Amino acid sequence: MRNRRATGLLLVGFVISLAGSGVAQAEKEIFGLKTSGDIEFGGRVYGDRPADGERAKFEEYRDLSESAMLKYLYLRGDSKDDFYTIEIWGKNGGLDDQNFQLRSFGVGSFDFLFEWDQIPHNLSRNSQTLYLESPTATFNLPTPRPGTGDVDPLQVWNSAPKIEELGFRTDTALVNFGFTPSSDWDIGVDVRRTYKHGNRPMALPFGTPGSNAAEVPLPVDDTIYEVDASAAFAGDSYQLQFNYLFSLFDNGLDGGFRVDNPCKGLLDNTASLACGSSRGGASAPETGQGALAPDNYSHTFTLGGGVNLPMRTRLNSSFTYSWRKQTAAFLPFTINPTLASDPSVVAAQAALPNNLDGEVSILRFNLSATSRPMDDLTATVKFRVYDHNDKTDEIPFTLYVEDDRAIQSPATDLSFRARQAKRDSYTKWNAGADVRYQLFEPVSVKIGFDWEQWNRDANLTPVTPASLIEPGGDSVLHVPREVDKTNEYTPKVMVDITPLDWLLFRVSYAYSKRDNTNYLQASEEQLALLRKYDMADRKRHRVDLLADVIPMDDLMFTFTFNYTNDDYNDSQYGLQDADNWAAGVDATWKPLDWLSVFAGYVHEEWDNQSRHKFRTPSGGELNNPTFDWISDVEDRYDTVRVGLKADLIPELLEGGVNWNYSIGHSDMNQANPVTPVGGSSSSAVAVDFPGMRTDLSMLNVFLHYLSLIHI
Repeated sequence: MRNRRATGLLLVGFVISLAGSGVAQAEKEIFGLKTSGDIEFGGRVYGDRPADGERAKFEEYRDLSESAMLKYLYLRGDSKDDFYTIEIWGKNGGLDDQNFQLRSFGVGSFDFLFEWDQIPHNLSRNSQTLYLESPTATFNLPTPRPGTGDVDPLQVWNSAPKIEELGFRTDTALVNFGFTPSSDWDIGVDVRRTYKHGNRPMALPFGTPGSNAAEVPLPVDDTIYEVDASAAFAGDSYQLQFNYLFSLFDNGLDGGFRVDNPCKGLLDNTASLACGSSRGGASAPETGQGALAPDNYSHTFTLGGGVNLPMRTRLNSSFTYSWRKQTAAFLPFTINPTLASDPSVVAAQAALPNNLDGEVSILRFNLSATSRPMDDLTATVKFRVYDHNDKTDEIPFTLYVEDDRAIQSPATDLSFRARQAKRDSYTKWNAGADVRYQLFEPVSVKIGFDWEQWNRDANLTPVTPASLIEPGGDSVLHVPREVDKTNEYTPKVMVDITPLDWLLFRVSYAYSKRDNTNYLQASEEQLALLRKYDMADRKRHRVDLLADVIPMDDLMFTFTFNYTNDDYNDSQYGLQDADNWAAGVDATWKPLDWLSVFAGYVHEEWDNQSRHKFRTPSGGELNNPTFDWISDVEDRYDTVRVGLKADLIPELLEGGVNWNYSIGHSDMNQANPVTPVGGSSSSAVAVDFPGMRTDLSMLNVFLHYLSLIHI
């Protein structure tokens, strides 16, 4: 990281030197160009910085280290005849979230852009591990493994060395070239390379749920290459555009990753406290294997256009077709040598194709029309289709090896059923229309209606071969989604009232109703009365209020309020009711020409209620009526912001300060409607989760030099 930061600061120094040379020659041109620009330096220090383990989320996508930085840079050079321009732009120079751009363009002729962008993704700053990575993506434990002696293995793991940083950074390089051969044509090509490098946490289990697992800092080495070509033509009353995008994903870590089992070989009493029965004895794998994201590529074609029609009407449409392909080879069922040599595993592995041969096509079609036949009337109609078609074969698996530990097949489990890879194809339809009419001078009304339909692949797939069906069992293998079709209808209305030039009121209301034709149970193990919230029947009410008040030219207030209620009226289990509302006010005051002051406050609340059931197959307690429990989740946030901005030297130097402070409270309360009774009643008793409070305080101070070079 120090080398990357030093490189960025060297670049900053070069730019400053160039700028300085321009100031020294203020009476001359620089490279034959008229120049101008501005620059902002900064630095960051903390009085009381949170500990490493407490700030990872706050710094997740930002570099907030204590250091000097080039906060902002803009340099511009124009030719003598103003025909072409060169620009250099940058921010956060020297930090891990820096961005720089070099652009050159000629009026109505060409446009060139090079951009370098960095985005960090900080996941943790206090992680620890005993694993050593050698070779890449292979994680080994010391020999002998921790806990094989009399030392408590938990103590050994808790004293493991810290990982300096857990996270990755995304580096993006973009080259864009645009060409305008005539006033009717625009042609452009983008070439982009996105590279992710670093590490991220990845867990690997060594047995069924309840057994042990290990988490390792898995390396990230992903690259995405994209080529985007476009051509546009503009006629007198119509426009056409064609676009082609090629995308290639390359995972630098071929195959899978391997992790040593931390509980293998721990046979003494001390180790039993750490691993318990999950040690597994001879059947426990020495090392486990996991899969990584496979290489893949896609082609996307888009054709769009628009045309002007009579009666001030505009028609726009676009059609997009995307084809995606993935042909990475399958990993072996297991790397456990004992299981890999089993005849049934060898036969099942041989029966699989060489690779997935995955193929998905996506089709999108949009059509919209806007018309203003009268000055007081505006009408809009829109229509959209989105079709996701997964053409990949549903490959059957007559057995599989669970966590490199045990073979799952009809020979080992009479209830075992053949599995097939699930393919979730669906089509989504949207349509809507709205009309806005000026009733009289201060009042206008907008009325609209939206419709949305989902058609999902919810066909029942039979178990094959039929000999695998249990006596009296279900012949259905799986249901990709529980509902094959949902429809949602949303009428809405909005009213604008402007009684005075300095006063605006806006109120809107929308009512949505979603229903489904049939809800299918996805598996025998699923609770039949459970409803997933994205497919369940739902009624929604939403209200939005806004008021803009400008009592004086230098003073403005904005008041906002919104409320949404979701009622899942037909869901006996799952999400039942969801309410959220927010209210806020913003004020801006400019007492002097060179000074503006602003302040704001917003309060937000979310309240979700859901009903669940504790279920256990022991004793046949899958549907004990006393094992229900209710969850009530409440989140509340209050945010205040104040600040000012001042022109310290007109057209040369400006500065300001702003402060944001937010308090959040989260509570998750659980309760049983009736006292649980039964063999597992102690496990069915609901308890509250501890409440959480979060505080965020941010103070920003800045100086902005507006005219470093000006000729």
